[in-house]
Amino acid sequence: MLARELASLEPAAVQRAGLHPLPASIPPLLPCAHAPAAGRCTCAACAAHYAALATAQHAWAGQRDDAWRDIHAAHWSRVTAAERERFALAATAAALARLLCAYCGTTPRATIAAEVQACVAEVDKGIMMNDPRRNAPLHGVMCLLEMLLEELAPAPAPAAVPSPLSPPLSLSLPLPLSSAVECSSACGPSSRNEGVAGCASATLCAPPRLHLPSLDTFAQACVQAAQPAVLTGCTSAWPACGAGDGMRAWHDLAYLVRVAGHRLVPVEVGAHYMSRAWHTELMSLSHFIHTYMLPTTRPAPATPAYLAQHMLPAQVPALQADFSIPDYTVCTLPALDATTATTGSSVPSSAADECAGVDTVAAQAAEDVAVNMWLGPGGTVSCLHWDAPHNLLAQVFGRKRIRLYAPLATRDMYAADAPMQNTSRVDVECVDAAQFPHFPATPDYDFILEAGDMVYIPPGWWHHVRSLDAACSLSFWWR
Repeated sequence: MLARELASLEPAAVQRAGLHPLPASIPPLLPCAHAPAAGRCTCAACAAHYAALATAQHAWAGQRDDAWRDIHAAHWSRVTAAERERFALAATAAALARLLCAYCGTTPRATIAAEVQACVAEVDKGIMMNDPRRNAPLHGVMCLLEMLLEELAPAPAPAAVPSPLSPPLSLSLPLPLSSAVECSSACGPSSRNEGVAGCASATLCAPPRLHLPSLDTFAQACVQAAQPAVLTGCTSAWPACGAGDGMRAWHDLAYLVRVAGHRLVPVEVGAHYMSRAWHTELMSLSHFIHTYMLPTTRPAPATPAYLAQHMLPAQVPALQADFSIPDYTVCTLPALDATTATTGSSVPSSAADECAGVDTVAAQAAEDVAVNMWLGPGGTVSCLHWDAPHNLLAQVFGRKRIRLYAPLATRDMYAADAPMQNTSRVDVECVDAAQFPHFPATPDYDFILEAGDMVYIPPGWWHHVRSLDAACSLSFWWR
């Protein structure tokens, strides 16, 4: 089957990407009739097959590495879809060829399982880097690899020995609302209160709440008015939020591990993306959940981590059945951008142009709606920033405190230098009044987004987000 999947990589796509051609014949996974009882068959036909495959694998690995360097030599917004596809196809072909070369009839199951898992990681890199609209062949390869992993998995433990991820997993109880929003008078220009969710404002002020608004109501009251709003009742049918039999609820982290625990994901490690020590690490979703979201299984890491702004549902299509893209994403305005969508035109167009690159790629990749997952323990932070697309942020489980500032306040947001000029330099939870004297004393809105609710954030609105509990959100971006 692996040989068939390698051969099924579209020759036209391989040629279009400028890759080493597929071998005329690929050795089958099962040994031929001449194979010895132990080891690989050395008949002339098989030897020729393996020699051609080894040559191709070496060429594809080199082209994969070259494509990786080319992609990282430029700003992501300037990387073409063709360059991304070249890396994805080369990485997948090289990984499959390596797996085929490593296999013989007597290879230990544990060795093959490790090789298959390594192949999964390489194909995942290709899926993550590629345009999702071109990922169908890679998803086919991944399905086969997952079948092999299931077949190669060791026998389940006896029933008397529970799995460390036997549902339901125990998450931290939500913080009492009073402590989550408590304001500390000890917070001065250079001090920080680590025990509370924020200390910039003691009074919460939520945007309007709309229960299952019609498309017309949403278009007029939110999109056309550039007005934030909390939408309720919109996720009641989502299995991810516990609808149905509850077996696909994402707050049961064991479910996420079963479906996608073996998949590779990019995790942000550090206080937030503006901190000096911030960096991204690739790890399996299972490792991220065990290490950072289940601190009871081991000492909690000193450095926080966040699976932030990642298109996991596009990477793992099985998760797409657990939610639906809100119908409200069809509501837009002609030629809408972050400058014209808001009253006052306060968002600088140069910043909109600079920051639109990644957003544009993501939106086009999912047929104009980019779906990103945000998963992490309590305390994760998204710095104060604005986005160019419309944004519906749906809270799947847990709670988040959100502060919103209207675009009219842009001149007082103290934006960072390029290319991060859509992000403020201000720590809104402990404002340095001496350094940022004109920063608003209170946000326009300051509220708790509860599980099951959505918030609409118009283009150009500045927002700061802190998770109060272990939490998961889905953001839907569109233009």
